[in-house]
Amino acid sequence: MPNQAIKATGDSPVLFAEAGCPRALFFLLYFEKLMRYFILIFLLLSINAHANQSDFTFYDAGGTHEYLISRISFQLSSQYGFKVRPFPIVIASSNRSHLFKEQFDYLKRLDAESLSLIYISALSDEADTHGYHTDVEVAEKLLSGRKFRVIIYAPDGSLLLRSEQVLNDKEIEEIITKYNKRLEQDAR
Repeated sequence: MPNQAIKATGDSPVLFAEAGCPRALFFLLYFEKLMRYFILIFLLLSINAHANQSDFTFYDAGGTHEYLISRISFQLSSQYGFKVRPFPIVIASSNRSHLFKEQFDYLKRLDAESLSLIYISALSDEADTHGYHTDVEVAEKLLSGRKFRVIIYAPDGSLLLRSEQVLNDKEIEEIITKYNKRLEQDAR
């Protein structure tokens, strides 16, 4: 059976002869191998994308708008009718602890408008409906078993920093400034 290939029909393979046509056999075997590689690459990319996925939903104060962290720039730009590129800062806590309050005290010192910052509260012990906020389940996911986290995202939803310590206003401003400078350099 030198010139035979397997052709899959349904779940059962069927032998067919390609007598006198070695090119067709070579092509079929090559194509099968190539398809296996494509499928493997697709699966690996899918697993990697899922493993690195940090997308989550959050809401505005009235609960009238729902946002995704990965689409926040697009969603706010569509909502307001002009380009908006915010840096979301998530303050996640198991409760309204002194760390949670201290972090918000530092945020109050920043000029949120000039830095394009939005603050998202994520409490895992109670629903918080003040300002931008997550639900309890998302807060638990963001905390990943910890008591407190500050998470800063870029306007495209990519993670810039995740900390289990309170960040002061100067540290936050430095992170945003460095990101913007790097973006400017990449644009040149």
